[in-house]
Amino acid sequence: MQYFFQAVSQNGIYVCTGTERRQEAKINGLFYLVLPEYGVLASEKLPKTTLNADPAALLSYKSYAAEGICFTPVVPMKLWKISFKGKMRDHSHKRDWSLMHRYIYHMFYLSNRTKISVGVVCQPCTSSCLEMGFITHPDGKLEAIESCDLLLYQHGENGVLNNELCFTFEANSITYDVKIKYVHDVVHYVGNDTEAKMNERFLTCEVNGILGRGISEWHYNNINK
Repeated sequence: MQYFFQAVSQNGIYVCTGTERRQEAKINGLFYLVLPEYGVLASEKLPKTTLNADPAALLSYKSYAAEGICFTPVVPMKLWKISFKGKMRDHSHKRDWSLMHRYIYHMFYLSNRTKISVGVVCQPCTSSCLEMGFITHPDGKLEAIESCDLLLYQHGENGVLNNELCFTFEANSITYDVKIKYVHDVVHYVGNDTEAKMNERFLTCEVNGILGRGISEWHYNNINK
């Protein structure tokens, strides 16, 4: 089971947290908080993500918790209580991360309340280039993303990440022009803390002239690195 939550404010506050339940009472967990006056705060064990699951949560299935991170459903799939207790420093049950080569995923939260999720994935055993995502409009209307011209091999294939990025995507036959500036970057690892390297990137953006903020994840296969 995987749960991933994000929140941003247009004045520069970001929250990014997630848990993935694994075998042997383990959880891959992370918690990032970005505050303009402090920068990036991270849960204590990062960049490692392997945590011990809370025994009571495992038995009750009423919450998903590990070492201070806790997600509790209030109204299933609609309203959650998210909490974290612990130190922060500056700066499925089994997944085979070795199958994944790379992906870049962006989540945008625009000032007009539009939310956009768009990603490009390379997993050679299934597809060399899979484009995916959707738009949630302010009125709640959903539209699938039909295409995206972000090419993985042109951006960070050598492990050096861009500070800025532009690309376009289409949904409902409308073209969206995206401009991004990355303002904070942090790294963590999943898959026994070794198999996959995750670059979590906090950003400002402009989509068809509408300003916003967001969070991006750049994944790299870390096997034999």
